[in-house]
Amino acid sequence: MVTDEHGQPKFTYKESKDILGNVTKVVTDGQGKQILSVKGFTDIFGNDTNTVTTELDQDAVDSLMGFFIDK
Repeated sequence: MVTDEHGQPKFTYKESKDILGNVTKVVTDGQGKQILSVKGFTDIFGNDTNTVTTELDQDAVDSLMGFFIDK
């Protein structure tokens, strides 16, 4: 794992939006390995769905989900 000058893990956050307005949020580590991906989708009825793909354990996912959904 790549770390900063304080020994903390380095992460990169990227958000993108497709032509339909669906948002994908991705966190990668300092080496470019995808750690967490949240793909948002809104159907024709206005219902929001978030699909999460991750390499993290459940505790780490739980702690990050609020950050992503609220962002």
